[in-house]
Amino acid sequence: MSLLINEEQIEIKVYYIRKNNKIEVLDLEKDPAADLSNYKLETFSFKRPGWGEIRSILSESVTITPSEEWKIDPWKYMDSRMKHLLKGWSLIDENEKKLPVTRANIDRLEFELVSHLNKAIDTQFGEATSLT
Repeated sequence: MSLLINEEQIEIKVYYIRKNNKIEVLDLEKDPAADLSNYKLETFSFKRPGWGEIRSILSESVTITPSEEWKIDPWKYMDSRMKHLLKGWSLIDENEKKLPVTRANIDRLEFELVSHLNKAIDTQFGEATSLT
């Protein structure tokens, strides 16, 4: 068995519903018997990070305080991790064409979705990519 990371990816399924112009993401771990009939489904593919990606994510997330301490900014960390590891999704535009995964399109994702995806990444990949 190799100790090198290949192009291994995981798929995260997201069930959501829009209410009052805001999305609610269903957490199937908390409610595994939920009725999915009113929810929409999107899938997201993430690359399993190797040392190079983890190093890049962390270095992009560092801020230096006025007292010259180095700290990881959790918002920069979430952003960098999404932009380095997200490799595919099922999102489509208003013309039914698949949206490309780009930094600009990632920046357009709803906060609730990004928060849910980051928690799912922590669960799937473990401590290597988690700040907690």
